[in-house]
Amino acid sequence: SQGKVSQDITLPIGKGTQTFKWLAYAAAYRLVHDGVRHGGRHLSKRDRHTLPSGTQLLPKDMYTEDCPFLHPYDVIRDHLADGSA
Repeated sequence: SQGKVSQDITLPIGKGTQTFKWLAYAAAYRLVHDGVRHGGRHLSKRDRHTLPSGTQLLPKDMYTEDCPFLHPYDVIRDHLADGSA
């Protein structure tokens, strides 16, 4: 079985009026863009901005230490404070 892989990603979100769905997709694309672990290896610099044709990212498991589930359409600032992780 595969274990979970986690990575800390810092995203500026301004006033936090976006949804958690937006945050999940932004984090997923940032993960690929920054060349963080991809298939057990690091992406080369030239491949960091590309995804294979037809690739669709599907983020899941949005939660915090205090909240086991964050609804995709909830607004970020309603649940998290400035600087929250």
